[in-house]
Amino acid sequence: MLLRASSEATDINVDLGVVMVGHSTTNAEIPHGEVLLQFAEAAVIGGEGEIAAAREALLTALGPAELVDAAGVVGNFERNVRIADATGIPLDDFLEERSADFRSEIGVDAFASQSND
Repeated sequence: MLLRASSEATDINVDLGVVMVGHSTTNAEIPHGEVLLQFAEAAVIGGEGEIAAAREALLTALGPAELVDAAGVVGNFERNVRIADATGIPLDDFLEERSADFRSEIGVDAFASQSND
């Protein structure tokens, strides 16, 4: 939801489906989007070699400060997801309503969930 809000605030067209399928040509408006996506994917699901290559590509494209920023963002999102998954935190009603359109669009609703009802 934060990506959608920030893309709207900066008037950048972002394909949120890229988080489910990987590469997308519709995210061309995001500066260095391809190298950032490769880094995020490698950090979350890559092996040591993939992570090292993605880190080097990001360092070359953006520099050391931006590499640290990108690593912090990836780490923070990964941490948030793990905490939510481990504790079974339900989606707040207002977030469920505001995210229904893009959750359906990118296929997130297909993942198993457990209701607290």
